[in-house]
Amino acid sequence: MTMTEPATPSPAGAGPRGGLGGWMPVVANATVAGVTQVFWLTYSPIATGSAEHFGVSASAITWLANVYPLLYVLLAIPIGRLLDASPRSTLIAGALLTGLGGLVRAGSDTYGAALAGQVIISIAQPVLLNGLIVVARANLPVEQRPAGIAAGSVGFFVGVLVGYTMPVLLVDGSDITDLVVAQGIIGAVAALWMAFAVRKTTAHDLGDDVGAGALRRVLKDRGVRVLALLAFGGFGVFGTLLQVMQPALKPWHVSTDHADLLVDGMVLAGLIVAAFAPTWAAKTGKQRQLLLAALTVASIATALCAVNPPLAILAVLLAIVGALLVPALPILLEIAERRMPELSGTISAVIWLGGNFGVFLLAGIGSLLYGSPAILFLFLAIAGGATVAYGRATLTDTLATD
Repeated sequence: MTMTEPATPSPAGAGPRGGLGGWMPVVANATVAGVTQVFWLTYSPIATGSAEHFGVSASAITWLANVYPLLYVLLAIPIGRLLDASPRSTLIAGALLTGLGGLVRAGSDTYGAALAGQVIISIAQPVLLNGLIVVARANLPVEQRPAGIAAGSVGFFVGVLVGYTMPVLLVDGSDITDLVVAQGIIGAVAALWMAFAVRKTTAHDLGDDVGAGALRRVLKDRGVRVLALLAFGGFGVFGTLLQVMQPALKPWHVSTDHADLLVDGMVLAGLIVAAFAPTWAAKTGKQRQLLLAALTVASIATALCAVNPPLAILAVLLAIVGALLVPALPILLEIAERRMPELSGTISAVIWLGGNFGVFLLAGIGSLLYGSPAILFLFLAIAGGATVAYGRATLTDTLATD
């Protein structure tokens, strides 16, 4: 039997009040979610220097990042169910594990400590990502939840941007000790803040939908499956571009520094648009239209990258891709939350799992196409376009009750 925290009933029409007290846990959770991404990307941008520093192979450094998606796939659904049944204790555990993992990495300058810390943080990551809509629902009134979910997603992508640039800017050669120690201190402080901020988060009344029943109910909903497929295409394409940009563009003689700038521009453009577009779409009732239009145009822009345009044009095209795909994620999460608000942890896990599986599969196939950038971009455009085509044909009907 699954243990649950007691639900706190509310009078009819009552709900979270928002305000500073409501927004603090949302921002704290978004911050620690971003920290998990900073930790994820600590070693990848400086893989050669990290391998020399620890005296290991480049493939061993790759595992310091690969452990994240691997454990996410294994843990996403169980942790989603825990968030529905016992949100407060699960969120606090996720925050403290994130801080602990950062300190483990900083406590010993060895590859073993780095790997152990990454594993601990990887266990916590599904709590922070799945918790974005759980915390927003528990602490914000209905009209503020789209903004809360968008803020959580922005925090996640800020972490990606910081994680991608911080090692390159701060690490001199193979000396990464100071970087890891600084990140450990930041992570510990953020984790303690979140643990304090979410201490009043209460469970929902789940009735009989605790455990396997919750997952069955979520997966039976065709609309949820469509949303997960769109996450597979949208987040899958974006995450793949983040991972493969440097090696994929080598045949076009794009330097590592320029490839890094392309990634930074893509993420930054997405953050700017994600700061306002999801909230606007929710207020105007244009979520489905904006979502499908964004995914469609992003697929077209990705296809245009295949013609090997001048670097400035390539930067613009990738910025368009980021500006459209980053805000698509909070829109997907907010639509999902409105379908089954009482199962927000489980439904969030399904959406994130679709996106992460998209990254895993598309990046894996994309790694086989490094010698042919044009084919790689066309492959990603087709993958994203196919999910949009299916979504366009089914989304309106399946989500007609939204």
